[in-house]
Amino acid sequence: GAGECFFAQAMFDSALVEYARVGVRWGTGDRAPASLYKLGLCEERLGRTAESRKTFEDLVKRFPQSGEAQLARDRIGLKR
Repeated sequence: GAGECFFAQAMFDSALVEYARVGVRWGTGDRAPASLYKLGLCEERLGRTAESRKTFEDLVKRFPQSGEAQLARDRIGLKR
C-alpha cells in the first residue's frame, strides 16, 4: 500500500524501496508479480533503464503466466 501511495505522488525513490520490500518479504506471494512490475516502472522513471529491464525479465521468468508478466513483455519487447 505504501508503495502505491508513493508511486501516485511520483515519489519513485520511496516507492521503489516499498516495492522491493514486498519482494524480499513475500517473494512468492500473490502480490509479488505486481510489486515487481511496479518496481520496474520506478526504475524506468528514475532513468535506471538496465535495472528496469532486468526487473522485467525477472518478472517474466518467475511469474510467466501473470498479467504483469505480459505487461513486462510488452514493455521490453519480448515475445511470448
